[in-house]
Order: sequence, then C-alpha cells, then structure tokens
Amino acid sequence: MIKIGVVGCGYWGPNLIRNFNGLENAEVVYICDLNEERLVHFRKTYPMIKSTTNYDDLLKDSSVDAICIATPVFTHFPLAKKALDHKKHVLIEKPLTLNSEDALKLINLAEKNNLKLMVGHTFEYAPAVRMIKALINKNTLGKIFYMTLPP
Repeated sequence: MIKIGVVGCGYWGPNLIRNFNGLENAEVVYICDLNEERLVHFRKTYPMIKSTTNYDDLLKDSSVDAICIATPVFTHFPLAKKALDHKKHVLIEKPLTLNSEDALKLINLAEKNNLKLMVGHTFEYAPAVRMIKALINKNTLGKIFYMTLPP
C-alpha cells in the first residue's frame, strides 16, 4: 500500500484525493493546503485523512511514501525538491517546472536518491491517445499537420 500526501486542495487536488483513494494499492494519508477553509471542507469529507497547512508535516511523517503536488507552477520546483530531499517519491501536475533547468535538477535528484519523479499528464495513457499514437507511428494517416477535437 503506497501512502500519499497531496499538496494543494484547490482546483485539481480534490480529483487526485478521490482517485488515489479509489485505488486498491494507494491511500491518501495527508493533505496540505495553505487555505484553512479548504481543509475544513476536506476534514468533513475525509475525516480519516490528516490535514495541515504546514508542508513540513508531510515531509516529516515517515508513513508518507509519496507526495503529489497540485499547486501553482511557480511552487513546483521548491516543493518537489524538498520532497525528494526527504526521500519521498513525487508526482507533479503539469507542467513539471517553470523551466528545463529546474526540471533537470529534479530529475537528477530523483535519480540520485533512487526515487520516482512523475508528471501528471491526464490523458497520456488513455486508450484513444494510445491508438492515435500507434496510427501515427505506423504512418497509417500520412503526414499530420494539425489535429483537434470537434466542438
């Protein structure tokens, strides 16, 4: 069972909390948000999950295996670096960082500490996307110049 701490309970965080808790081999054990009012709501919905406004609480908790970051992009690098420094696996909602230099630093730190660093690309492994990729790789569709979804 992988135990996850979710940082950021705003727009995307609630989806992550719900989905992780729906998996057989994962559970959210900690949530963190700077907005105490958001945490009050989550305490009612998920009374079994610890909550805090202090990110360090998640990092110091030895039961937390991984940190999932769903915060504004300018916070991604410092939050992820701190988690990797504390030997936690990290999943960051896209984009990974503001620039490729910081992304490379995180990649190197994760490799050095033998940790997983992942970016949450919602549809990357969706069956439709995988099928389109296979068609493109087989050159079934010819040279593609543009692709969009219907309205």
